[in-house]
Amino acid sequence: MTYAEVILPLPLYSTFTYSIPDNLQSAVGVGFRVLVPFGRKKFYTGIVTMLHNQRPGNYEVKDIVAVLDNDSILRHPQMKFWQWISDYYLCTLGEVYKAALPSGLKVESETFISVNPDYEESEPGELTDRMRTVLDFAAQRGRMQVHEITRITEFKNVESIVNKLLELGAIHVAERVIDNYRAKTESCVRLNIDRTDDEALHRIFDEVKRAKKQEALLLSYLDLSHWLQKSKPVKEVTKDELLKRSGVTQPVLAAARQRGVFEVYKREVNRFADLGSDLIAPPTLTDEQTRAYSEIHRCFKDKPITLLHGVTSSGKTSIYMHLIKDTLEAGKQALYLVPEIALTTQLTRRLRKVFGDKLLIYHSKFSDNERVDIWKRLLDSSDPCMVIGVRSSIFLPYSNLGLIVVDEEHD
Repeated sequence: MTYAEVILPLPLYSTFTYSIPDNLQSAVGVGFRVLVPFGRKKFYTGIVTMLHNQRPGNYEVKDIVAVLDNDSILRHPQMKFWQWISDYYLCTLGEVYKAALPSGLKVESETFISVNPDYEESEPGELTDRMRTVLDFAAQRGRMQVHEITRITEFKNVESIVNKLLELGAIHVAERVIDNYRAKTESCVRLNIDRTDDEALHRIFDEVKRAKKQEALLLSYLDLSHWLQKSKPVKEVTKDELLKRSGVTQPVLAAARQRGVFEVYKREVNRFADLGSDLIAPPTLTDEQTRAYSEIHRCFKDKPITLLHGVTSSGKTSIYMHLIKDTLEAGKQALYLVPEIALTTQLTRRLRKVFGDKLLIYHSKFSDNERVDIWKRLLDSSDPCMVIGVRSSIFLPYSNLGLIVVDEEHD
């Protein structure tokens, strides 16, 4: 029998030992999230810290109920960082875990959920019957705890269903949605065939030639997407612009989807798209700023930390931007820490003009779903990027952090 040591998001000092059922033996690894029972009727999302074969002492060992990931959601240095925080600040590892992860990554029996009103199924069959049942109950109540849904539906492992709905963006973790901030998305349409498959395109034309409105939809898509212009990449086409160009209604598109002609999917819209795609260089440094910039680089050769002292509006941000640019060009990641959410709003537009989509923003005005997205983006990619955020952003799973700027450090 194999056992797993699991951290729970509770103020408890020790890990807890759970047995791994035979059907989950190959699915569990260190850093994976697992759904485990704790107490009489509660379930929590725990994180596996170790696997072993030593049966614990004189008590019944409970089984892991489900594995929620196909890979670790933590990098190894994060586990060491959590342990250091626990030791240094005399707090439990469970408290560090609870503070470090977005709520959307630690579903539990007492988690509040609410339906995301902007959610649409991207394809038929995306939701199971049980998912629809959970959504219906949450929509009726407006805001429900997971254990209430368990009681009403009598489904087992409701937490796993909730986890899937969170991944699809169908629900929010209700207590973490602040200021009703939601990711801005739009529906896009694409042909359900490979661009190089001319025979498949001819078959589609044959299918819709008697349905004139669907044919008009197809012709409009081919025009808008540059599909037939092989020298150009396929352009994304939004649902709204396709319906407007073709002059047809939503039911016509739904019928074409039913035929398998089109696929509708969601894409996130950049809220700063009005800045344009042309990036600008960081501001030219003055002589005094250049001296400070050079002195910082010199200091970094001897020590990993240096203090830049300057009054408000003295141009420190311009120096930071050049240091961050150096870091990204070296293939590393940068973290820009600010003491208040308000300051991220003031800085973001300025930084976006220089760093474009390499800039990630992480703070509590974003919905929990969006913070989970940023977490997974950093976990899945080691590409150079910069994060601007408040203190909680130190917990993100960076793979190659080359620079941390602690702005207004005295605050």
